[in-house]
Amino acid sequence: MAFSYCNLNAQNDRNEKTSVTLFRLPLEPLPKDYATYETRVITLDSRKSDVLNNLRISGLSLNNDGGADVILEYNETPLKLYNVDFKTAQHEETNKGVKKTVTTYYANIQYQHGISFSATDKSGKKLWGRTFYDNGYREYKSQEYSSYVEVKKNYEADAYGVEKKEFDIAMNDISNILSSNYGYS
Repeated sequence: MAFSYCNLNAQNDRNEKTSVTLFRLPLEPLPKDYATYETRVITLDSRKSDVLNNLRISGLSLNNDGGADVILEYNETPLKLYNVDFKTAQHEETNKGVKKTVTTYYANIQYQHGISFSATDKSGKKLWGRTFYDNGYREYKSQEYSSYVEVKKNYEADAYGVEKKEFDIAMNDISNILSSNYGYS
C-alpha cells in the first residue's frame, strides 16, 4: 500500500518525551461529499475476486447498486495465442576445456492480452485512466528447452506466465495509484 506514516520523536529540556504522528493525505483528494465508489469488472472469472480486492478507494464505501460517486472500470481480454513458431538456437559451451555446440529449442509466440482501467466521477469527469496493454499483437520468446517435445509441452504455460505477470503489474499500479492519489487512511 502506498500510505506512508512518519513518527517523529523529540525531547524537550526537561527530559520529557513528545511523540507526533504525521499522516499522508491523498495527492488528489476527492470532494468531501464523495462517499461511495462502484466497480465494473470485465475479466476472467478466476481473477474477478483478485481484481475486486485491488479496486478500492480507502475512505469510500463500496456501492455497486448504482449512483456511486466514483466509478472504477477494469477491462481485461483473455490471452489469445497466434502464430506459434518453433525455432532452434545454437550455443557454444566449454566443459573441461572441450568446446561443443548445444542446440536448444524455443517457441516464438504472437499473442494478444489487453488490460485497461479508468476511474471517473459521478459527473463523468475522468479522474485517471490507463491502457496497460492494448489488444495489439505482441511477441514473446518462450523458455529454451533441450527438445521440441519439451517446447510443445510447455510453451502455453510459458505464455500464461506472461499473462499472469502482466496482470500482476497492472493490479499493483492500479492499487498504488488509487491509494496514493485518492484514498484516505
